Amino acid sequence: MNLITLNLAVNFIRDEGACAISENNSWTNLKILNLSSNKIGAKGASAVSRNTTWTNLTSLYFLDNSIGDEGAIALSMNIIWRHLATLYLQGNSIGAEGATAISKNTAWTNLTTLNLSDNSIGDNGASAISTNASWMNLTTLDLSYNHIGDEGASAVSKNITWTNLVTFNLSWNSISDEGASVLSKNTTWMNLKTLNLSWNSIGNRGASAVKEKWPRAIIPVEEETNSSLFCSCYNFSIILYIIVR
Repeated sequence: MNLITLNLAVNFIRDEGACAISENNSWTNLKILNLSSNKIGAKGASAVSRNTTWTNLTSLYFLDNSIGDEGAIALSMNIIWRHLATLYLQGNSIGAEGATAISKNTAWTNLTTLNLSDNSIGDNGASAISTNASWMNLTTLDLSYNHIGDEGASAVSKNITWTNLVTFNLSWNSISDEGASVLSKNTTWMNLKTLNLSWNSIGNRGASAVKEKWPRAIIPVEEETNSSLFCSCYNFSIILYIIVR
């Protein structure tokens, strides 16, 4: 069959449906699969990960399901999606264990976009993700809403593999001035254009560190709670919401 895109998002296929889909052996040209918002759990994710037919898959959208660590671990064991470029696992109750498993996958060398937002990977999960040395083509990474603090931010800042990173979202975490200062010392993300640190706990010291890193940035700071801070310089933007306490 010549099926290239299959979108079953926002339905109720659950594990049973995901298992049925995974048994397909004729969609050899399938490139885009969207199973988002389907109440799929670990069993369904595991079944999908074991399919050996979709060798041309480039994009997998699995967001807003309930795969948890077990499902994430199962997906991480897949070694046939060597063309996978986009992986969305947002809102799946994935913790540090699942993030660690994903970070160890060495088959997805063409991955350009990874979305793990709205999970619970925490500092340990962020640290694990930072150790990945296979995603050399990664351009977009979303770790927002993940209970990441300064320790996780520090670990992520030390990654030397993501030299092509363009967009990095760390919003809605627990990063303070210390974490922002460490992030500003990164020397690998030379192609970074957008860094989203909104809704953390960053104050003037952290903002100053960011501005020192990118001195051409214009950083207006308003002395009020949740004041908006936007800085931009040539081919680069930093988005922050400063919580002044």
